[in-house]
This record gives sequence, C-alpha cells and structure tokens, in this order.
Amino acid sequence: MRATRKGHSLQLVRPLLYVLSLVLLIGCAGPPPSPRMPPEVPTTLPSEEEAARVREGASEAIPPQVEETRIAETEPDRALPPPPAPAPVIEPEPAPVTTSADIQGFRVQVFATSSKTLAQQHAARLRPRFDEKVYVDYEGLLYKVRIGDCATLQQAKELRRQTLDLGQEGAFVVSAKVSPR
Repeated sequence: MRATRKGHSLQLVRPLLYVLSLVLLIGCAGPPPSPRMPPEVPTTLPSEEEAARVREGASEAIPPQVEETRIAETEPDRALPPPPAPAPVIEPEPAPVTTSADIQGFRVQVFATSSKTLAQQHAARLRPRFDEKVYVDYEGLLYKVRIGDCATLQQAKELRRQTLDLGQEGAFVVSAKVSPR
C-alpha cells in the first residue's frame, strides 16, 4: 500500500516540478533586451552660407531650410508623370422587373458587348427596323441586345430568320422571361 501511495504522490509532484522549473527559467531570463536605436542623424546638412554664419558666431537664429528647395536647386526640372486615370466603374443595371404576367419564352440575341453605350446605340438602330420590342439586358458583365417577346420556339425561329435577312449575322435564339402579347 505504501508503494502505491508513493507512486501516486510522484505522479502529482512531477507536473508541479515541470511548471516550477519553467517559471524559474523564464524568471531568470528577464525581459528581452530593447533594441539599440541608432544615434540621431540630421536629415539635412547645412548650406555653405549657414556654416559660414555659424563659424562667424552669428547671434540670430538660422532659419531652417526646406529639403525640397535644396533638391530643386541641385536637380534639373523634370516633369512628373500624370496620375493614373481612375478605373471606370461598371455599375450593373437593376434586374428587369418581372410581373406575375411574365412567362418563360424566347428572344433573339443579335449583339453583346461590355459597353453599355454601344449596346444602347445598336438597339436604337434596330428599333425602327422591327415591329418587335428591342431590349438591352445586362447579364454576366455583358450588355446584350435582344429582340422580341416570343411565347414559342417556332415564333423565335421565325424572328431569327427575319433578323438574318436584315443583315444581323450571328443572331440566335435565347430563353428569357417575356411579356405575353
């Protein structure tokens, strides 16, 4: 019974000894030494005139010179490059408002660009040529010019044929929410 008590007390004392030795090691080391700072170095050297006045024992205070003026005196004039132009901010158009009357249908896409202005100009040129509505939709960072509100695929294919006949190469049918006629 004595052996188990002894073994049990050693099990309790051993972790305490580890903690105590760790505390002593940390306490003996002390705080880390502070880094040595370099001595103060003057940022500008005195000009010849200032040095001469100091040697002569001038009683008036020496006015501080601005460092930029010294640089301007010693370096030739150089033009600074113009600041970079700010990047254009592309604000997405709000999503089209769908009403409960909107249905899943088809439109014919004839043009896509990242420029809102180009898309609107292209749509304006197409509006007088078609009896259908011409839309500019914003999807996936592109402005897409689409024509029509076709309820069936057959109507959309017929509209596509008309757009191709009017010179809109590359026109294709896309699925879209459309307003019923």
